[in-house]
Amino acid sequence: MIIDSRNRKGIRARSTSVIAAICLCSGCNLLNLNVLQTIPIEEKISFRAEAVQFLRESAFSSDPIVTMQTLEALQEVAPHENPTYMVENLYTGHTGVTFAALMALGTLERTEFLEEYRIKAEDANPNVRIAAIYAMHRCGDKSRTGELPTFLMQHKKARVRANAALAIGRLGVPSAVKLLRRAMRNEKKTIVRNNIHEALLIHGDPQIERTIIQRGHSSLPLQAAEALMMLANARCQAADDVFRNRLVRAEHPEIKLEAARGLGRLGEADHYTLDLSARHLFFKSPRHDYKEDPRDQQIRRVRGLAALALEAIESPEALAALRAAFTVKDQSEAVKVAIARAAIRIIDVDLEKRRGEPPGRPPVRPSSISVDELAGDASIAESP
Repeated sequence: MIIDSRNRKGIRARSTSVIAAICLCSGCNLLNLNVLQTIPIEEKISFRAEAVQFLRESAFSSDPIVTMQTLEALQEVAPHENPTYMVENLYTGHTGVTFAALMALGTLERTEFLEEYRIKAEDANPNVRIAAIYAMHRCGDKSRTGELPTFLMQHKKARVRANAALAIGRLGVPSAVKLLRRAMRNEKKTIVRNNIHEALLIHGDPQIERTIIQRGHSSLPLQAAEALMMLANARCQAADDVFRNRLVRAEHPEIKLEAARGLGRLGEADHYTLDLSARHLFFKSPRHDYKEDPRDQQIRRVRGLAALALEAIESPEALAALRAAFTVKDQSEAVKVAIARAAIRIIDVDLEKRRGEPPGRPPVRPSSISVDELAGDASIAESP
């Protein structure tokens, strides 16, 4: 789009002043700063292009965690991008990256790569086989779907069972509910039970809803944050009250932001929710009482969760803050991935509204980036 040169200087001056104000105040008390402001249409288009380009590049990051997050982001907010970024990641040699690429391609139903999935279904690593079978099923080849229950019920490694639960849940097959319930009765490992719980939540299991909502009220920060994340992923309407309660009463920013994201996914976020999320993009006040949780890790986690909350809220008023956070010096690559995907989602929704088009439906699978993954110390699947 061509921008009238007579207006360009004014546009740049306004946007620069907003960014400067936010960046200069990011280390001070953000309660006194108005961070909510949209940006002109030309700048939205430019920011979107910059965000997409960043995701294209980070799809080949030297950090496999970032690559995995990027592949999920491309799947969810830029599904019409050239799938080359996903296909090439099938052959990196890192199990987690291959797993993420197969799950993304399968979710997008890219049938043109069906033979690639069939080849990967013979891989020596069971995690890769699970994702390949998932992709095959999504693309119409259900010849090996029956192997997934065996991985879930019988495999010795908890990570494999957890990934099997993840894949089975994402298939969206109603008959999977009985299988998942049966697996849960005998499962002892938390990582597996969490994936089973989320899969059942997505299927609308009322008993699991009650259990996870109760956990959302937990005084244990990690337990509460994980529960709220699962409830948000499943767009659980019954969780409305716990989201609102934890948004205003929780002490830990991670809990507040997961609650904000949940309200956003339910379409019930208000100005306070938006403002709180935007301010946490510039979080710089980590706790010092957790030796196992380094300062930089806390900052990355909170900022990333803030971006994901804003993505769910979908308000164009968050764009000035997102762009400012995107350009912060030494910003974590993982945080920039979260910011980029939020910006793309918000801008696309805004442009659809401007054109009078109905909002595009969200992808089959909502974001499942966990607190640990945003910190960069966990992966979707085992490394080789």
